[in-house]
Amino acid sequence: MKIPTVFSLLLAVALLAGSSPLAFAANTVHPLTAYPVPGSPFRVAVQEPGRVWFTLPAQNAIGRLVVTTTGTYDVRSYQLPTAASQPYDIVYSAGLVWVTEQAGNKIARFDPLAETWTEYPIPTSNSQPTGIAVLAGDPVQAWFCEQEGNTLGQLTVTGAGVSQFAEFPLPLSGTDLESVAATSSENVWFTAPGRSLIGLFVLSLWLPPRPGNPDPGGAFGFVPTGAGSRPHDIKLGAGNLPWFTEPTSNRIGRFSPATTTSFEWYPVQTLDSGLAGLDLALGYTWFTERNSGRIGRLQKVGFEGKIREVLLPGANPAPTDIAVGPDGCAWVSASGTHELVSWCAPYFEQVYLPLIRR
Repeated sequence: MKIPTVFSLLLAVALLAGSSPLAFAANTVHPLTAYPVPGSPFRVAVQEPGRVWFTLPAQNAIGRLVVTTTGTYDVRSYQLPTAASQPYDIVYSAGLVWVTEQAGNKIARFDPLAETWTEYPIPTSNSQPTGIAVLAGDPVQAWFCEQEGNTLGQLTVTGAGVSQFAEFPLPLSGTDLESVAATSSENVWFTAPGRSLIGLFVLSLWLPPRPGNPDPGGAFGFVPTGAGSRPHDIKLGAGNLPWFTEPTSNRIGRFSPATTTSFEWYPVQTLDSGLAGLDLALGYTWFTERNSGRIGRLQKVGFEGKIREVLLPGANPAPTDIAVGPDGCAWVSASGTHELVSWCAPYFEQVYLPLIRR
């Protein structure tokens, strides 16, 4: 067997020095593949293995990346009908792509087969929709945040195409709504970074506001996440309990009502990492670090968390979002390098280097 040159030299030095047998230390590398896209991707959604959708706010478009099993790939972009609409968040659900138009003040739906758009103007002007979550069915329910409107919105669309909006003003001002996650209309969670809160909305408890009582039915519940905190992205895990990124304290949080503090906190090792996007899959919590150019994965064991991080290629990748497909591949929007990056198993590959023991 031919031994690499560096290994041969280290072996000779070890033997001459009379050292003990060689030990091996693991150096972690990772399998990342970058795909150039026509613009700066912001949010990302996985349709199926090798088929990914993403928003391109500056280009007023969404994009689709298709990667074949042989490694070839195709990238296409689709312009939104409304000019300068600034597509923000994106969801793929039941064959359709749903998008919030932050500047266009609309919810948009794209049919990939017909390559056609349907836009739904939000009743509140200049509401600046941000995060969106879609519940499949008939009717489809699209829940979304109105950041400037300080309102939680719901768009329902029947199979026959009949649409209707409902808006639920928050009983607190200045919430700066960012992200929403839902498994049903009885379990709609959201982040309110402007008030350092996460919140829960229950549709069956909703009653219209009354003078002196903005939430007479008690449909909104809030949990403080700490003074000065700004909870960002939110997803629902086991038991419909939310996980979220909190960039100010550089931690990932999990709402845990059984604990004395109501939260489990998992600090990220890299300081001022700029925690942003989040996804839950395969029993892990996946996240992006916009400031440090890293992505990471958290494994929860009891009340402990093991975090491993990976540095993306490029001078300033600025990863803003992450989504994991059914095949276990994580897709990352590297907004700074105009790329989508796939991070697939084995994620952390061990390369063994000899250590000399004297």
